[in-house]
Amino acid sequence: MESRDGRRQKQKAPKKRSDRRKNQTGDEDACNDAYDIGSSVSTSTMASLRDFDAAGPELVEDDPWENALEALYEKRAATRERALAAVASLLSLTYSLEAVDMRKETLTGLLIRSVRYGGGAEACLAARCLGLLSLTLGAGDDSERLLQEGRGLLETVSASGKTPAVKAAAADALTVLTFVGSEHPSDTLEVVQRLQSLWKGSQAAAVAAVRGWSFLVSTLPAYSLSTGFVEDSLASLAGLLYSESVDTRAAAGEAIALLYDAAGIAGLEGDSGEEGLDGNILASTCTAVKLSPGMEDVVARMKDLATNRGDAKRRSKRDRSSLKSTFRDLCSTLEVFDFEPVQGRLERSAGKSSNATASRSRLKSRSAVAAYKGAMMAVED
Repeated sequence: MESRDGRRQKQKAPKKRSDRRKNQTGDEDACNDAYDIGSSVSTSTMASLRDFDAAGPELVEDDPWENALEALYEKRAATRERALAAVASLLSLTYSLEAVDMRKETLTGLLIRSVRYGGGAEACLAARCLGLLSLTLGAGDDSERLLQEGRGLLETVSASGKTPAVKAAAADALTVLTFVGSEHPSDTLEVVQRLQSLWKGSQAAAVAAVRGWSFLVSTLPAYSLSTGFVEDSLASLAGLLYSESVDTRAAAGEAIALLYDAAGIAGLEGDSGEEGLDGNILASTCTAVKLSPGMEDVVARMKDLATNRGDAKRRSKRDRSSLKSTFRDLCSTLEVFDFEPVQGRLERSAGKSSNATASRSRLKSRSAVAAYKGAMMAVED
C-alpha cells in the first residue's frame, strides 16, 4: 500500500513465539513490581500526588484524592498506575472514611473498570485498592453493595486473569470483600467454594486461593461445616500436599489444620449454632474429619513433610528448614506426631558432651604417661 507521499510502508512482521513469551514474562514482572509499590506506604507517595510528571495531567487542586481520581481518567496506563498506587497509599496511611464516603461511587466504578480493562500492573493495583476500600467502609450496606458490584468480576478474573499475579490479586480482593461485606454464611460459603475451584490453577493463584479459603472458613459458624464439605475439602487439600511449590504445600497444611481444629472444636463444644441445629450434626462432622478414609494418608504425608523425607535433594536448605518447621507445628496441632521433648534433647546433648570430655581426658592421660616413660628412659641412659 502506497502512502500519500509515495513512500511504501513496511508491513510489521508477526512476533515470534519467544518474543511473546518474553513480553508475557515482562508484564508479569511489572505487575508484581507495581503490586509491591502499591503495598508500600510512604509520605513521599502522597507528596508526589501533586505533581505526577511533566507529561501528565495538569493538577490544579491540592486535594490528593481529587488529583488521584482525575489521573484515573487519563489514557496513559502509566499515569493510571501511579494514581492507583497513590490511592492505595491514601487508603493505607490513615482511616479516611469521610473522604472515601464522598467519593465511594466514583472510586468504585473507576477501580472496577481498571480491573476489567487495565493491564497486568493496573489490574493488580486496582484489585488491591478494592480490598482497602472495603476495609475502609467497614461492615454495612456500603461494603455489602461493593461486594455485589465486584464479586462477579473478581471471580472471573481470579479464574482467567491476564497473568498469575492478576489472578492472585483478584482472589485476595474477593476474600477481603467477602469478609467485610458478606452478611450471610451462605454467601460466604459460595465464595469459599469458588476459591476452592482455583486450587488447581497457577502457583500464585493457588496459594492465594487456599489462604483466602482458610481465612473465610475460619469466619463460618461451626454448624455450617457439613460432613460432605469437610470430606471434599480434605480430598482436595491432600493433593496439594504433593505440589512442587513449597508455599502451596504450606498453605494446604495450614488449611488442613484449620479444618481439623474447627471441626474438632465444634464437636467438643456441641454448639447448635444460631439457627438451633442439632448438636449431633457437629459431632458427626468431627468424627468425619478424624476418621475420614483419606485422613490417614494426609497425616502420613504431613509427617513426611515434617521430616523432609524425600525432599533432601530437591529442596534448598532454606526451603527444607522452613517447610520442616511449618509442618512440625501443624502436626503438633493435629496431635498426630510426637517429637522428642526439649528436655530429652538437652539430656542427650549433655550425654554426648560428657562422653567427649571423658575421651579427651583419657587421651591426655595417655600422653602424660608416654611423656613420663620417655623422660625416665632418658635419665637411665
